Amino acid sequence: METPKTYESFWRRGRLKFLRIAILGFPFYILALAVPKNPNIEVFGSFNGYAVADNSLGQFARQMSSRRTYFITKNPEQLTTQLPNGERPILAMSWKGVWLQLRAARAYYSHGIFDFTSPLIMGAEVVALQHGFPVKLGGVASPLYSWLMRQPFRLIFRWCIPYVYVYYADVVHSPGGIFLENSRRVFQLTKARVIEDTPARLDRVKVNPIDGKVLVALTQMSSISILDRLRELGLIYDLEHSLREVSIPEQLKIFVRPHPVELSLVGADLLKTNVFLDTTKDIYDTLGSYSIVITDFSSLGFDSEELGVETLYWTQYLDEFMAEEIGLFEDIKELLSTRGLIQVSDIWSRFD
Repeated sequence: METPKTYESFWRRGRLKFLRIAILGFPFYILALAVPKNPNIEVFGSFNGYAVADNSLGQFARQMSSRRTYFITKNPEQLTTQLPNGERPILAMSWKGVWLQLRAARAYYSHGIFDFTSPLIMGAEVVALQHGFPVKLGGVASPLYSWLMRQPFRLIFRWCIPYVYVYYADVVHSPGGIFLENSRRVFQLTKARVIEDTPARLDRVKVNPIDGKVLVALTQMSSISILDRLRELGLIYDLEHSLREVSIPEQLKIFVRPHPVELSLVGADLLKTNVFLDTTKDIYDTLGSYSIVITDFSSLGFDSEELGVETLYWTQYLDEFMAEEIGLFEDIKELLSTRGLIQVSDIWSRFD
């Protein structure tokens, strides 16, 4: 069977897939509750099993000297990745992977419970590390999923089929300030305990900015096409509207970072000559090399701020983002208003 090679094949789940997981996973859920847990075993997962990256990799490095730590992946292509302790990831559905997930006392995820084979980690303490600052209305904080807070749905998803709820967690790590309360709202279905913590993903970023190297991080999923956003920024050729073509400085080397699901939509032939794609699986391998980060509300902006990198927030579609079903927290809009929000003309003119 051919191995899926795109993130979308790991990320996308329809209602039928959730139903299949609920039915087929139930016997393994009961088994997981019955299997005794080893307090010294911890498992880590990220990117829905696609990649070894983000906060999970950073937290793995923090704890690998004090516990028996294992990184679980669903992607065979990741089995050759060398972990900070010199070991390799373990395939989720291998015999060893199944056993470790059943026996682990703690399971740490970045993107959601499907970073693992979710029924197998039930009974463990499930820790959500999150894969960015909580800026988006996730979980039951979103009007799209608020119905889960009503009975009997809350009872069913909390106790009967918790392994199909992507935001299932017992403990949540969150940055401080307004992000603590946002995290509580996202994870309130399971009444998770939220603790303040600095993002582990930043531990391994080496800040060595290259002058003129710019990251354009458009990683928020939206109904607004990634190509439309790139066109507005002048980063792709706009043959239909050549009279209003945006001019960008030639001395810059600009790298575009779309959401991984939208990466395939941005063909290299569309990009202007000094514009490239940042295709690294883990953005934190390259984030420290940028001298400027431009973003439309991606939490990468808060990461780059933490690292001391100049960060520009482009606001053109702020109202549209706020109005979407899975939009932004209102307090994020207020926070961004203190950041010196800019328009396209202001972005590139600063380099003239």
